[in-house]
Amino acid sequence: MRVYSLQGIANFRDFGGHPTNDGRRVVEGRLFRGGHQGAASPSDRETLDGLGIGLIVDLRRSFECAREPRVWPASGSVELVVDTEESSVATLPYVAFLRKPGVTPDDVVAQVRDAYRSIPYDSKHVGLYSRYLRRLATADCASLVSCTHGKDRTGILCALTLRLLGVDHGAIMEDYLLTNAGLRESMSIHQAQASFANTYGITPTLDVMSAIVRVEPDFLETAFEEMRSRNGSVDGYLDMLGIIKALREEIRARYVS
Repeated sequence: MRVYSLQGIANFRDFGGHPTNDGRRVVEGRLFRGGHQGAASPSDRETLDGLGIGLIVDLRRSFECAREPRVWPASGSVELVVDTEESSVATLPYVAFLRKPGVTPDDVVAQVRDAYRSIPYDSKHVGLYSRYLRRLATADCASLVSCTHGKDRTGILCALTLRLLGVDHGAIMEDYLLTNAGLRESMSIHQAQASFANTYGITPTLDVMSAIVRVEPDFLETAFEEMRSRNGSVDGYLDMLGIIKALREEIRARYVS
C-alpha cells in the first residue's frame, strides 16, 4: 500500500498490498484510487504515465465530468468506465440539502451517513461498480477508481474490491480511513471549497467543508449493513451486481498472490 503526493490529484494511493484471510497478499501496483484527474499537473501526469494504468472508472456523474474534465490520460489508450447518461446538479439530494440555511457539520455527518445507504443502490453506481469489477477479471493492466475527492463513491467500491479479494474487515476499514490523511495532505480546505463551488455551485463554510471531506468508520459500516439488510450479505450484494462466486474466484486469482 503506497500513498502518492500528487500536486493536482487528491487522495491518490495504491490500495493493494493488504494481507488476505488465507495468508496471501493483494498484489501491489495494480489497484489505484484517488480524486479526479481534472487538475493533474505535468508532474502528476508523468507519474500516472509510469504506473501502467489502462483502466479508469470515473464514478462522477456526467455533469461533474463536464465541469472538471480529465486532463489525463492524453491519449485514447486508457479504457474509461464512465456515466454516459445526462444529469444535472439539480438532481442531487445532497446539493439541495447543503443549500438549506443553517447547515452544521453535525448535519453533514448525518446526511453523509444516510447517503451511504443509497450510494450502493443508485442505478448509476450499480452499473459502474458492476462494470469495473467485471473488468478486473480480464484486465491485463493497472486500474484506477476515482470520483471527485476519491472519498465516498470510490471508498465503497474499493472496500468492496478488498472484501472480494479476501481482505480482513479491519484492514479494509484502515484503508478506507486513510482518506482523512490523504485529503488533508493533498489539498487545503480552501482548495476543496473552491473545487466544490466550481462543481456544485455552492460554497460551504469552512467548518461544513471540513465535515464534507472527512470519512467516519460508521459511514462504511452503514453501507455494509444496508447490503446485509437488502441482500443478506456483502457477497449477496456482489451477486446482485453480477459478480457471482465463480467470477470472484477469477478476480482473486489475478489480484492475490
